[in-house]
Parts: sequence; C-alpha cells; structure tokens
Amino acid sequence: MIRTSIFLASCLVAAAWTASPAKQALAGPASPPVGARVEPSGFWTVQSAPQSPVAGPAARSGPDNELTFYAQLAGVSNAEAARRMTAQERTRPEFERLMRTLRAKERGNYTDAELIHRPDWAYRIYFKRNPAATLSRYTRNPRFQARSARYTPAELERLTKPWIERLNAERLTTGYGMNARRGTADIDMVVSREEFEAIARRHGWGPTPDFLNLKFDPAPVGPSIEPSVARGVRIFAQGDRNLGATNQAALGGRIVLRDGCLKVIGFDGKEQLAYFAREVGLGLDAAGYLSLHARASKPRHLGRIGEQFTWAGPIGIDEHAPMVSELRRRCGNAPLMHVGIPDSSAMFNARYGLPRAPVTPPRRPKSN
Repeated sequence: MIRTSIFLASCLVAAAWTASPAKQALAGPASPPVGARVEPSGFWTVQSAPQSPVAGPAARSGPDNELTFYAQLAGVSNAEAARRMTAQERTRPEFERLMRTLRAKERGNYTDAELIHRPDWAYRIYFKRNPAATLSRYTRNPRFQARSARYTPAELERLTKPWIERLNAERLTTGYGMNARRGTADIDMVVSREEFEAIARRHGWGPTPDFLNLKFDPAPVGPSIEPSVARGVRIFAQGDRNLGATNQAALGGRIVLRDGCLKVIGFDGKEQLAYFAREVGLGLDAAGYLSLHARASKPRHLGRIGEQFTWAGPIGIDEHAPMVSELRRRCGNAPLMHVGIPDSSAMFNARYGLPRAPVTPPRRPKSN
C-alpha cells in the first residue's frame, strides 16, 4: 500500500477552555497542590516535583518459551513458523518474476498483491477483471491465489482527491494510503466518528462513499483541566484535534508552572510556552501533586508538573494556531513548544530499561 504522510503545518493546536481570572475569582477558595506556591496574582508556581513513581521493567519470559514474531503473527508453533519461512524464501523469486510480468502485461487489470499468513500462507493477487482466468495464464502454483479488486491505485487517488481536500481543509487527518487490495482509501482521522459526522452535516457533505475507510480516533474523556486546579492556572493550551502522526525524535525538558503559565525549561535553561495534545489533561495525582494525565476512559498518569518529561517530536506550531493570541495575552511572548503527549522521563526510562536520570548534555565551549 502506498503510504502518504501528511503533517499539518498548523500542527492541529488550540487551547482548551480555562476560566478567565474574573471567573476564577468567583470559583471560591481552593487548596494549592503539594509543593505549589501562591503568587500575589493568585495563580500558582510549581518549579519542581519528585519524580513520578515508576514500576520496574516488564519481566521477560525465557527464550525457550517465547514464540518468534512470525509464530505470533501466524498463530503457529516456532517449528511450523520456521518451515513456513523457508518455503516463502524458496517461493519469493517466482513471486517477484510474476509481479514484473503482471505489471507489464496486465496494466490496468492487475492492482496489487499481499502475503497472508492465516490459516495458511499464500500470495493473493488482485485483478479488476477475470481474476482466476488471468492468473492461470501466468502460474499454476497453488500458493498464488487470484482475488477481485474494484479499483487501481490511480483510480482510487482520483476518486478520493476531493474528499482528501475536504478533510485537510478541516484538519481531520494526518495521513492516508491507497489500499487497492480492498478497494479503499484508508484514512487516519484525528477526530471521533461523532465529531466527523457533525462536521459533515454542517458542510452538507452527504453520505461517505464506500471507498473511504475512515479510521476514527476516540474523543478525549473528561475535562481538559480539572475544576480543582483551574483556579491556579491562567490557561491550559492544547490541540482541538487528536495528535495523530508526528515525528519520532525523543525530545525533553522540564515542564513547570510559573505564575499560572505552563512552560518548558530546556537543558540550556531557556523557557518556552507549553502546548499539549488534546488527549492530555491537567489535574492532581494521588499524592496531591499537580500532574498531567491521559484523557482516556481509564486515565493514565503522565507525570508531575515540575519534573523532567520526554515526548516525540518536533511538532510544528506557529502564531496562527488557535488560541495563540490568547496564550500570548496571558503568558507573554516566549517561543512556543508543542510537547504532544509527554511522559515523565523517569517513567519513560523505566519502561524501556534506560538509565533513570537523563544525561545532562555538556556545556557549549565559550567562543573566543
């Protein structure tokens, strides 16, 4: 399947609702989180926090009891997996010759091929017209199975182009691929089905054609910022779409709260204004620390404000992103940093068996 990744320049960001200072004054008294300082403004500062509790790395079973990756994929024993892989290696040259032949002689009819593994392994070859008769002209190998396909990849591209443009205009996807085997465009959505249907009704798009396979993301669960902590935070800036596909470099910094503004402090000590994915919520952990959590049906602790975090990026963001002007008004003109769905570095390192404390990079030599 041809995979097309689309990274949105605007980075799908907006800010979640947070009570304005005037409304906060009516909210009544609230105890600050553990370790927080109340500033003269009434907002909180949290400069540091103990590292989040971590579990040890997952126990690994012995090699004699582990299924190989292919055995798990095919649902067979290791011995059967080994036999299948040997047979597939022997068949591979014939498959490659067949693909070259079909691309040359069955252009517009042959669409795609795939290797299946259950219940037994086989190559499925897809044609628009007369699949069984067409394949029999080129091979009688029972490991090659003919299947019917509705569209070629080029036809799917033409059919889906208007829909892709619609979805991109509304920032509803971060990637798609043409699946000529199934006759669908598989589209990774960054909204839930209910959110998409509301947008489609508003624009009068009508029914979704059957060649679109929209792969929806669940909407976040619960408030973006818990009422118990809203009083001490000026604004909690985050996306109005799910995060979707991002770059995967491991970035990091300490996320702090200074006079009600969430900021990222880099290894160089410079600060940036923090943006979050909409899947992230702000509240209190079980020990009473201001913390981040995943907004899921079963919330997952992400880390405490004041500790070191790790996230995947970089994620682009610019001054035209929703709520940037309001963030600027409340928290100033520091550079922006989109931290996506960050993890406590202590938890991240424990999960992957890395050293618990992040390594501080060496200082840059002074220029002469």
